[in-house]
Amino acid sequence: MAEPDGGASRTLQLCGTLLYLSVGGFAGCAVRIYLGLLFGGACESPDTVSWGGSWVPCITNSGLSTPGGALFLDIIANMVGSFFMGLLQRGAQLQLDNDLPLAFLPASSSMQEWGELHLGLRTGFCGSLTTFASWSNQMVVMACGGEGTVQSTQWLAAIVGYIIGMELALTSFHLGKHLAIFLHSIANPTKVAETESFVKNSSLLGVNVKDFEARFLNDNITQEEMDKAKNIGLELEQLRKWKDSTAQAQKLGANLSFNKLSFVMRIQSKVLRQADLQAEEQALAESMGLDIDVLQQWVNSTSQLRKGPGQQALSSPFHSLLKKKAMGISMVHYLVLLLYFAVNAALVTGIVLEDRDTVLSRSRRARYCAIILAPFGVASRWYLSYWNGKLPGSMSWFPIGTFTANMCASSIDAILAAVELHLNVRDGQVNYWVAVWFPAVEKGFSGSLSTVSTFVGEISNLMFNFPQSLHGYTYMIVSLASACILGIALYGWSAW
Repeated sequence: MAEPDGGASRTLQLCGTLLYLSVGGFAGCAVRIYLGLLFGGACESPDTVSWGGSWVPCITNSGLSTPGGALFLDIIANMVGSFFMGLLQRGAQLQLDNDLPLAFLPASSSMQEWGELHLGLRTGFCGSLTTFASWSNQMVVMACGGEGTVQSTQWLAAIVGYIIGMELALTSFHLGKHLAIFLHSIANPTKVAETESFVKNSSLLGVNVKDFEARFLNDNITQEEMDKAKNIGLELEQLRKWKDSTAQAQKLGANLSFNKLSFVMRIQSKVLRQADLQAEEQALAESMGLDIDVLQQWVNSTSQLRKGPGQQALSSPFHSLLKKKAMGISMVHYLVLLLYFAVNAALVTGIVLEDRDTVLSRSRRARYCAIILAPFGVASRWYLSYWNGKLPGSMSWFPIGTFTANMCASSIDAILAAVELHLNVRDGQVNYWVAVWFPAVEKGFSGSLSTVSTFVGEISNLMFNFPQSLHGYTYMIVSLASACILGIALYGWSAW
């Protein structure tokens, strides 16, 4: 966005961020809703869609009208969203030789410069395309049974549903990462060739560092180059101490089961690009004897020299449009703003026109309302994400922001499902607006407030030094168990 001054600049940046999150939320929520209908919802309730008599692959199940439901309604959306989240990872998160914002694209792509789009795709689109709350709520309803389902309880199907949902989301995430690595090798052949040349040396520590650092760490540098480096004031002793500490770390970490070289490369990459280390990474690095302080001193002493010209973006009409500004704001942002208002206008128009008291019209109106509510869930989740890593002491590794978003959304879904069931049992039917707005809040706000794509990404990162650390499994089990217990406590009274 623009760079005016002070508060105005921060306000513009915040508005731009929320704009891209909202558009991503619209898209993610809409795709999730229609994937759920296509792969099972329309088969179970054909009168809620216009294509009810057409081809519908009856794969998923709500577990309400027929036994089953382990393959829950949103399982396809969770798989697709987790896959795209893996595909959209940064280069450093994939342990590649350069930290491209979108690793699967060429380094020269104009898209690499579009930071707001990256956030909109990851947090907005993928986060809203996947839903933790709807998944957990369906398992809770099935486990409780009673008035809400076709049989007394389906606790075994609910347990299997949690297991299948977790495994498929994690697998999809890693498939996306592998595809990103594969596409990176095709889109950036020069970078891959450089990496392969470093790997042929005595260690893998040349990956993720500048050319001089890489060749120095691999003993692939001439005395003349070292003399020139000393003449311009480089403290090579700092780099030498770091190299010695990496060799010592591999000996001290010989009893650890994870890939020591991979971990060292990860720490080295983060320090050299001045990224924050997680508390768990810091503690493990220190226990292995890695001298992070001396590498940080090297980075500080070479900060000015490290600012190279960078990769030149390809000249393209889109790149020109991205750089062109009006009143200090990129023209692309105006186009995204126009898209935002156009989507809102279309949804409001749809809500107004769908005024017939039929199942199809009511279902359509609920879907349009859900999509309108999605940006509020996305924005809330994005805000809560700032609390990740903020727990004190030994719990700083726990992603409390994502956990809070998922638990809040699961609680909202359980309460709404309980009230809706209670009204339906008491009155024999549900009020028209309850039938519209309750599903809208569940699918729109709660569905976008919770996320599976970010959840599995965090679990994957926390598992990097398993079995020495069980943080990944701890986070997974605590999240699933907490959502289940909360859901049963808030929903069970209406079913029993």
